[in-house]
Amino acid sequence: MKKVVSLLILVATISGCKKQNSPEKTQAEAPKLSITHWSDKTELFVEYPPLVAGEQARFAIHLTDLHTFKPLSSGMATVQLARTGGPSERFSSGLPSPPGIFGVDVQPKESGTYDMSVRLDSADLEDAHPLGFVTVFADTAQAAASAKAKEEKRETISFLKEQQWSMEFATEAIKERSLRESLRVPGEVQPRTGGEAEVMAPVSGRLLASSSLPAVGTNVVKEQVLASLVPRTANPADRGSGAGGATVVCWSHSGQTVGGSPGQRSHPSSPIESGPVASGSTRADTPRWG
Repeated sequence: MKKVVSLLILVATISGCKKQNSPEKTQAEAPKLSITHWSDKTELFVEYPPLVAGEQARFAIHLTDLHTFKPLSSGMATVQLARTGGPSERFSSGLPSPPGIFGVDVQPKESGTYDMSVRLDSADLEDAHPLGFVTVFADTAQAAASAKAKEEKRETISFLKEQQWSMEFATEAIKERSLRESLRVPGEVQPRTGGEAEVMAPVSGRLLASSSLPAVGTNVVKEQVLASLVPRTANPADRGSGAGGATVVCWSHSGQTVGGSPGQRSHPSSPIESGPVASGSTRADTPRWG
């Protein structure tokens, strides 16, 4: 008798330890909807589930300041549902947490078509985003079926607002505009090949402080004085008064300007005429104009 009772207890224990199958989900979760909208002040990105009458839907509202492209860290976001012939329903958030993200619980009372908008109110900024018409469904099954029908099956790369806010970025709405035929860009003007010459001074010395070298682009002519040199004397301490100094002048032939000195003008490898000064550097023993 004891053996029979023990066997029954063992069978009951094994039966109670069998894994119970979890009930199948009666309904798959509906995909979320999202909207991106720009105004002159802010960029709005909002995610929310399909709206069902009498049920609470959590809105994740992301707001970016378009002047700084940084998340808004203060203020209050309000979702408004308005319908023709009926009162408007408003649902507001607290402070954003984390910065830029406002959580709003929306619970419409009745099914139907509503005109939805999102408004921002803060001490520094006020803005509104009209988002158009949305449908509030009578039950969850209708909402899920409608959301799945609108869901796009395509490969995408996620780039969350939280990632964008952590780096330097900017966005702009695509629009048609006129483009200029030319653009202003930095550049450097160089003389043509063979249009540059170097003139060696006949003596070592220094340029007089009163010498005014031609600026780049200045037109010069034949025999024009470009600079004056004070030669060195045997006494190193004698800086000279300028008397008897050499003069660098223009020498002629074919399209630019070079220097020389009276009585001993050096002829460059490619003779040039009078013309504009292009560029150059001046040293005590080797002046150069190109």
